[in-house]
Amino acid sequence: MDALGMIETNGLVPAIECADVMLKAARTTLLSQTLTGGGLVTICITGDVGAVQAAVEAGAAAVGIFGRKTLVSQHIIPRPHADIEMIILSEDIKSLCSRNAAESGIEEKSQRIHYPETAMADSTKSERFHIPSFDKNQIMSLQKINIDELVIQYGIDIVSNLLKKMTVSVLRHLIREYSGLGLTGRELYRVSKGTLIQLIIAYYRRDDVAEE
Repeated sequence: MDALGMIETNGLVPAIECADVMLKAARTTLLSQTLTGGGLVTICITGDVGAVQAAVEAGAAAVGIFGRKTLVSQHIIPRPHADIEMIILSEDIKSLCSRNAAESGIEEKSQRIHYPETAMADSTKSERFHIPSFDKNQIMSLQKINIDELVIQYGIDIVSNLLKKMTVSVLRHLIREYSGLGLTGRELYRVSKGTLIQLIIAYYRRDDVAEE
C-alpha cells in the first residue's frame, strides 16, 4: 500500500458520493467502506501519495455539499505500516485466506515438501538449507517458473525468505502468475505483504499434499 486515504462522513449517502468522487478524481483503489455506528461511515482508499491527496481533497469537497456537519474527518497516511492493512481488510478476503490455508493442508503431517530423488542426489542436506545468494535486482525479477525450480530444490520454507525480500508491488505482480488463489485485481490491493507471501506458501504446500 503506497498511501492510505480516509474520509469519515455522517450518513451513508454522502459516503457513497464521496467514494465515487475520490475514485474518479485520481487513480486510486477503494479498500473498504465501514459503518462504525451512529450513522458514521469511513471510506478508505489507496494509491500513490499524490493521487490519494487529490482524491481525499475532492472527496471532502463533495461531502461538504451535504452540509457542514456531514464531513466528520479526513486523513492521509503516506506510507502506512504493512500491518495496518489487516485493520481494514474486508471479511471476504479474510475468509479467502483462511480457506486457502485450510485447503493447503497445513498440518503437522504435511508441513514438509517432498524432494524428487534427483534433487536429493544432487544436493546434500546441508546445501538444501542454504538458499543461493541473489542481489536485489535478481530477487525483484524472479518469476513463478524460477520460484517453482527453487522450491523443488530447497523447499518453500527456505524460498519464503526470498519472498520476504520482495516489495509488495513485486509480490502482487508475481502472484498474478498463480492460478486458483481466488484473488481479483482489486483484492490484490487489499491484502498485506504477509498475506501475499502466505498465499504463495499455501499454493506450494497444497500442491505437495495433492501429489500425495
